[in-house]
Amino acid sequence: KRHIGNDHVHIVWNESHHNYRPETISGDFGNVQIQIRPLETGEYGIVVYSDEQISPFGPLINGMVVSADVLPAAVRATAINGHRRAVQVYYKAYVHPYATRQQSINRISEKHADRSSQAY
Repeated sequence: KRHIGNDHVHIVWNESHHNYRPETISGDFGNVQIQIRPLETGEYGIVVYSDEQISPFGPLINGMVVSADVLPAAVRATAINGHRRAVQVYYKAYVHPYATRQQSINRISEKHADRSSQAY
């Protein structure tokens, strides 16, 4: 129980004919929930729940129906995007990895620059 629900994104597989309640897994996290329900047609119904503070993300959106061939990649991409949005909202000091990488490259470049080859 200690680690269940201890993530920003929950992916729920629901084979029940009842709606899944977002509050089923309690905790401080679970800011994004992607619910997948197999349909009789062989396709999959998608329900995406997120906290109000989190702006829309995708590629999957609430109410979509997708085929089996796109489901795995679309769920992964949606989970990654949802996690990024949740982190941006709940961790104010968050810096995008590209910005952090650029700062590191600049520091290394400045540290190892050959000052004798610089133009005057």
